[in-house]
Amino acid sequence: MSWLKSFKVSTVIAVCGLLTVTLLRVAAPSIITWYANRTIQQTDGISGSVADVDLHVIAGSYSIFQTNIRQTGDSQDLPLFVVERIDISILWSALLKGEWVAEVNIIRPLVSLYDRPQDKVFESEAVTNEKTWLGLARNLSPFAIDKLTVENGTFSMDAQSQLKRSKFTVQNIQLAATDISNSKSATTIASAKLTGDIQDHAKILVNASFDPNTAKPTFDINLEMEKLPVSYIDSLIKFYAPFDFEAGQLDLASELKAVEGQVTGYLQAGIYELDVFSWHEDVVEDGDNPALLIVEMIGGALATLFANNDKDLVATRVPIEGALDDPNVSTFDALSGILRNAFIEAYSLKVENSVSGLDEPDSAHKNISDAKDEVDS
Repeated sequence: MSWLKSFKVSTVIAVCGLLTVTLLRVAAPSIITWYANRTIQQTDGISGSVADVDLHVIAGSYSIFQTNIRQTGDSQDLPLFVVERIDISILWSALLKGEWVAEVNIIRPLVSLYDRPQDKVFESEAVTNEKTWLGLARNLSPFAIDKLTVENGTFSMDAQSQLKRSKFTVQNIQLAATDISNSKSATTIASAKLTGDIQDHAKILVNASFDPNTAKPTFDINLEMEKLPVSYIDSLIKFYAPFDFEAGQLDLASELKAVEGQVTGYLQAGIYELDVFSWHEDVVEDGDNPALLIVEMIGGALATLFANNDKDLVATRVPIEGALDDPNVSTFDALSGILRNAFIEAYSLKVENSVSGLDEPDSAHKNISDAKDEVDS
């Protein structure tokens, strides 16, 4: 009968083990949800919650639903970061090698900034510190991240005063970033590509590489934006400047490289067919005050004077260098760029490929100061 007794003991152990696993499976989502909420609450500068976590054991993945993060100290408790769903999937190929690696897909995120008289845009320096978000990611996920994707994201900037209000948005944001790692021992340079629609109209394209593990920001970014009608951002310009643009299309191009917090690069910006002053728009419809009319009339005259005759383009190129948190931007270079565009050659408003990448020596490209001469003929 000893074998029967052993069989009963084994059966009891197996049943107890199965029950334990079942209970853990049932309780795990609640435990993980509690842990995620606790982690968010303990992160400096922010507060918030997640609604639920769903586990997919066989697939080796889990989903986080309805993430809502706000800034601490915000009197209106406005959302900073809202996500419909975050999917995290373990890579079985890496797991078989003894490595914990995952892919993260963020679906319909909304990042919102608010400029209000009673509140700061950023209530705490921790909100703008990349260590805050990297630390939160490390605490929420024990995995190294091989790939990060964003589907249908939105960025919104909402500025409001007692008399004015303006909203600026970037919609349809698609992001794919690879070789990201939240492991401090990783040395791989990550790469990323982002596209989006500014004010649901103008396309923006960003190609970047970066080191996510350096103490100070290290990255290389190329950016282009084409044909944004200034009428789409007119309310934003009015909010922060004493004039508005009646017509024109804005183009941007930029390359920026930062190594340990020291940045170098340039920004090209220009407006085709710029119109600053319109009697019907400014006087008849808007009823601008006399001082503002004078400013806009002067601006309109200068726009006509400094527009390139061949392309009807007012543009400039500004070199950028120095510490990332306080870069040197020369007003003289900006003004000389306007003159060069108007009277010598028009700027291309395209990425010049004049700034070396993170994996290239600076000598592989032209010096930034020489890049001013790279314009359309």
